[in-house]
Amino acid sequence: MPSSTSRTDVSFHLPLHPSDYLILLSLVREDLHGYGILKAISMDGAREASIDPGNLYRRLHKMLNAAWVERNQTKDSKDDRRRSYRLTELGRRVAHAETARLRRLVESQAARSLSAEMMS
Repeated sequence: MPSSTSRTDVSFHLPLHPSDYLILLSLVREDLHGYGILKAISMDGAREASIDPGNLYRRLHKMLNAAWVERNQTKDSKDDRRRSYRLTELGRRVAHAETARLRRLVESQAARSLSAEMMS
């Protein structure tokens, strides 16, 4: 079992599975329930990395255990069965760290060379 110190060190959590990253990104702006997360991911143009509902809830359970997300304590006024999720501070830091990691990869010399090759 990882120590609590390693759990709060964001590098311990990287790299993220693409689905985990998409879920975290969907929660950056607002708390969402499962269907809202799926809808936000598809609206952000990430259809090629869509997540099926069963996988979404397995991933959310993993994120709850890792303390990246938490359940919103207030119930959805339209449907009491819907549970909404929000990013924790750790989840936000993990999302920032993964974004920075991906940015470094894209800006690497090899990626720039590949991009130039594609342009010619």
